[in-house]
Amino acid sequence: ICGVLPITIRHFKHEASSDSKMHCKDYGNSSGAAKYTLGPGGKMVWSGAWSQAPFSRESNFDHWYRDVPGMNVRAGPTELALTARGDGTWVFKDQDFFPNYKK
Repeated sequence: ICGVLPITIRHFKHEASSDSKMHCKDYGNSSGAAKYTLGPGGKMVWSGAWSQAPFSRESNFDHWYRDVPGMNVRAGPTELALTARGDGTWVFKDQDFFPNYKK
């Protein structure tokens, strides 16, 4: 193990809103949904260029990158141990990894 990557994993409460079902579907590539620069607090910022679920509006986008009481809660580990591959890249590999909601 050569490095540690800080992470945030959020568990979405499906009953929290009528929009919650959109968080459970695979909508494919959402390239362009975020701006290239981070906003206050180092958070991702919605670009407004993505008009379909799950990022159909700024508040939906924010659910993924911010704690939203009643909508999501933090879950799982807060960091991943990375191993150098020897070619200048790093990898996280754990066949048993699965974030677990415990509240």
